[in-house]
Amino acid sequence: MKSQKTFLIPLICSFLCLVSCKADSTGAISKDHEATVNSVDSQPELDGGETSSNTPTLKIKRQSSIKNYLFGHSLINHVSPEAPAGNNETSVPHWLQKLAKAAGNKYYTAGQYGFLRNHAELPPKSQWGFSEVPTAWDPDLNGESFSDVGFTSVILTAANFIQYQSPNTPFDGDNPTRSTPLTSTLEIIDWISLHSPSSDIYIYENWPDMAQYISSFPPSKREFSRYHAKTLGEFHEWWIQYQDQIREARPQKQVKMLPVGPVIASVLQLDPLNTIPATELYEDDAPHGKPTIYFLAALVTYMGIYGEQSPDNLKIPSSIHPLVKEHYQNISQHIWNQLSLYTFKDGQSRVWFEEK
Repeated sequence: MKSQKTFLIPLICSFLCLVSCKADSTGAISKDHEATVNSVDSQPELDGGETSSNTPTLKIKRQSSIKNYLFGHSLINHVSPEAPAGNNETSVPHWLQKLAKAAGNKYYTAGQYGFLRNHAELPPKSQWGFSEVPTAWDPDLNGESFSDVGFTSVILTAANFIQYQSPNTPFDGDNPTRSTPLTSTLEIIDWISLHSPSSDIYIYENWPDMAQYISSFPPSKREFSRYHAKTLGEFHEWWIQYQDQIREARPQKQVKMLPVGPVIASVLQLDPLNTIPATELYEDDAPHGKPTIYFLAALVTYMGIYGEQSPDNLKIPSSIHPLVKEHYQNISQHIWNQLSLYTFKDGQSRVWFEEK
């Protein structure tokens, strides 16, 4: 097992607040969600989870063995100062491995830290290692190139503090090439398409910088509720626009989205999960999560990339908030139902690939 090689790229920038807007049909948020976005005091309940009538009729592509590369940052893999050495519970791959193992599936991973412009400095690197997750790629060990690995999926994410301007607007600051989130992403997609053409590509929609929405950390209950509403509203709209622009620029290449941030926000607005204090979910206003947040992020990611609900037999440790642990099966059904609502205007899923 390769040792963990990590360095933190802090999420330290804040950005101007946009005018609040609700997602339209292109965002595929249900009418129930619109009510939640528009009324921060609404308290939907976490019910028994009947299968949604919106569950797609498409034949979802299912996976049993995944080799996953991640162009990520600390909203996917966070080295928490609160965790003992070797504890990876504040990382999505850690929980993906737990979920896959419980379901009888396999999961291997590799990845690197950075933001989009860093990630577009190709080829990719193998920087990440986890104590309990098999490594998909260790070129120092066997000399394999990225192309040799046979990655089944590639996940990339943007920073969570650039949503104050459109995805096709050049990055602020030192930017002599006038690169944009869109052009940087297309460089990555084109490289993957050439060097690992069979890889499914996903956008990991994270969650917004909290600092701009609160007076100080931890947020008040009302500030925290408004933060969730922003995640479901203007922040999510940016990612919808981002995916649409990618689709328009590369119509021959399907790029799907894992709407992690808004689905987590929808979960945390449900009764009784809406009683969990922010300090039991987040460490700071960046906001880096505690294990429960990365666990929820992994649930969304697992259902997206494996094309199946998370396993009922998962053994959830005490590091996960007891309310999340208690309501795990209902949360799983809620997430699955929510993912079925994310569609393009033509009815195709924004999340799932279809069997060919």
